[in-house]
Amino acid sequence: MQKSVPIILIICLTFLFVGCSFHNHHNHDENSSLITVDGNGNLRCYLSQNVTIEMKKCKAGTFIMGSPDTELNHGEDEVQHNVTISNDFYMGVYEVTNEQYKTLMGTTTSQLNLEDKFPVENISWDSINNKEGFIAKLNEKFSAYLPTGYKFSLPTEAQWEYACRAGTQGPLNYVADNTKNYNDPVNIGTVAWYSENSNETTHEVGKKTANSWGLYDMHGNVLEWCLDSTSGEPFSSEAVTDPIGTTGPYKIMRGSAWKFDSTMCRSAHRFGADSNKSNNLAGFRLAIVKTTN
Repeated sequence: MQKSVPIILIICLTFLFVGCSFHNHHNHDENSSLITVDGNGNLRCYLSQNVTIEMKKCKAGTFIMGSPDTELNHGEDEVQHNVTISNDFYMGVYEVTNEQYKTLMGTTTSQLNLEDKFPVENISWDSINNKEGFIAKLNEKFSAYLPTGYKFSLPTEAQWEYACRAGTQGPLNYVADNTKNYNDPVNIGTVAWYSENSNETTHEVGKKTANSWGLYDMHGNVLEWCLDSTSGEPFSSEAVTDPIGTTGPYKIMRGSAWKFDSTMCRSAHRFGADSNKSNNLAGFRLAIVKTTN
């Protein structure tokens, strides 16, 4: 395994894996559109009258993906390069919760905490994406209501980092005290549930500070599956547009989890695991992406 998804993390995750909005809307008419749009273009998707998924509109743009050599705990795979996201897309404000998953699928896969507002975990990439999985059911339910040419998906790795950073370039997407390193509890503890504050479990989504685009828990809580495949190769330094890894035995995961330390919570840090593996570290966040013109 090369460095793009560091081999020690692949090994750790392999062993480990072997073993949106949730507010009430009582006045919503279930016979009306299943999706509403606010003045900023953000979407609210109604799984039921009282269970919704909030999707934040992320404008197309260009950013620097990866981390500089000078970043504390920089990984060799995190080669900085310019990335252009050519189409607007939508990112889940929260990690998918037990409540949302149960509403659509009838049950939850979670092991650690089954409460409604906690992230669903113990879920594999394959089960999310198979023809009877959560994303397929979402597209079946909402296809007539989504913007033309768009569908539910996992985000690409580039879309994930673009949304996580929300215009920032440091290790974290929010810093409470810029006189301290990111791994000081005053900084990492503001945005993430991680090994030092999680009490070895997941936590209710949306309880840490959001980034400037209003996205919560992009650092910590549960790992989030991305669409990309990888063989572990480092990024190229060349500029790219809408990149997605399509070959390799592993699926990319981002964001870190309740079990891992602060160094793994950085915006640029990358994980990988077999697509059929699941455990209580792994959850996901939805995207709505453009697929046709």
